[in-house]
Amino acid sequence: PLKVKKKLVGVLSVHHHQADYYTPAMAQLAHAFANQAAVAIENARLYSQAQAAAAAEERGRLARELHDSVTQALYSLTLYAEATRLALRTGKSESAEKNLGEVLAIAREGMGDLRLLIFELRPPVLEEEGLIGALQVRLEAVESRAGCQAEFHVDGEPNLSPEEETELYWAVHEALNNVLKHARAKHVYVDLQFHNGTSRIIVKDDGVGFNSSNIERISEIGFKSISERIERIGGNLKVESDHGQGTLFEVTLASRE
Repeated sequence: PLKVKKKLVGVLSVHHHQADYYTPAMAQLAHAFANQAAVAIENARLYSQAQAAAAAEERGRLARELHDSVTQALYSLTLYAEATRLALRTGKSESAEKNLGEVLAIAREGMGDLRLLIFELRPPVLEEEGLIGALQVRLEAVESRAGCQAEFHVDGEPNLSPEEETELYWAVHEALNNVLKHARAKHVYVDLQFHNGTSRIIVKDDGVGFNSSNIERISEIGFKSISERIERIGGNLKVESDHGQGTLFEVTLASRE
């Protein structure tokens, strides 16, 4: 019997055409295989369960993002479009022109948000390309098309576990999202350094910046989530910013070996 915590999950059956072929030692070996098989089955079940929970959480997050950004942008567009129509009907050309300017700005912002969501819905490239390749794909797919000049630099070769690569990728991904959504930056610089068992990742922009001592503001623009990711892999996060001075985001991760 294949049992996990006294619960039957299957049966291992062994047959041989010769009568009395199996010895007690063989029976003990079969039991050992059965115990290992039961553990493997339970681990696979738990892994599948965890994947389903993570997928559900990600779908919920994307739904919230869609509602908070694109849906609100579309609603605002309808209001400004209606106001423009009324202004044109009454001969208020200046008001109509102003409203059209707002329509254009909102449409561009909504298009940027939608581009981010589409990128996140695509199959992950991290497993295929690795951390460096995945970040390059991200910068080419989003930042370059959004009109934010991206500079990418790598020094050394990464020696990271799959968990570390995953958390670092999504941390940088969220940091870049913040640059597009909040910084109004024209240029972003991403630097990856791997030396002597230490990994250092820097994301720097020339945007509007903020008071980095304002913990509530840091939480508002997503750095709390980034900090939690870095903490899970034992890394350190540093955020430096000031009004009009852009923002520096730096992650340092020492090797666990």
